[in-house]
Amino acid sequence: MPRLSLRKYGRSVFTRRLELAATRLKVGVVWNGNPGHVRDARCSVPAEQIEVLLNMPHMSYFALSPGRGEIVAQWRAKGLNIVDLTGEFRSGFDDVAALIVNLDLVVTIDSGPAHLAGAFSVPTCLMIDLVSAWFWGDESPNVP
Repeated sequence: MPRLSLRKYGRSVFTRRLELAATRLKVGVVWNGNPGHVRDARCSVPAEQIEVLLNMPHMSYFALSPGRGEIVAQWRAKGLNIVDLTGEFRSGFDDVAALIVNLDLVVTIDSGPAHLAGAFSVPTCLMIDLVSAWFWGDESPNVP
């Protein structure tokens, strides 16, 4: 059950745009974070490694991180099926949430969209580095 209400986000400005991909699995992608963040180099996935994912058939991909238009344009020039609607974001995380709730899957690094997808019970594949911050628990006997 979603931890946040879908009512506000269920039908949004993005719903109609995503209906064009109705016969395909709609997948949101976050491959890198804030380049100024101290852990960005460890968390982000190089764009060329994400290309393998974007070659999967029967899927439409949607960039979830604003400001990555140049990389998306390069992928589209190679014939990869990715759409960047982030230029239409006007309300910050509300827009990210409105897009995420209309997706079938989110593939992401440890980022804000990862947490939003989880809160809305959208299936999520989390790409984490080997030295991640395990805030939500550890199954060792030393954790209460």
